[in-house]
Amino acid sequence: MAAAGASSTGDDGRRRVAERLPRAVSELLQHEIDHLDGVLSIDRAEGAPADAVIYRRVYDAAEAAGERRFVDAVDYVIEPTV
Repeated sequence: MAAAGASSTGDDGRRRVAERLPRAVSELLQHEIDHLDGVLSIDRAEGAPADAVIYRRVYDAAEAAGERRFVDAVDYVIEPTV
């Protein structure tokens, strides 16, 4: 698996570099950059089936019912940190 990195310049003018970011952090960073560029996650859903995007309430209801159909449909799940 490839690793992502990022560099930035802070308000103080100092350059900051982060190398080999974890996958979840890399995806979060890409998600936020996409926001700045006006790109939505649905814009990146190449070849996805029509039901690939679901309402949060549908996901929450399935999870509350103990169903794993959405979790099992992806190769990993980002675990909550709080």
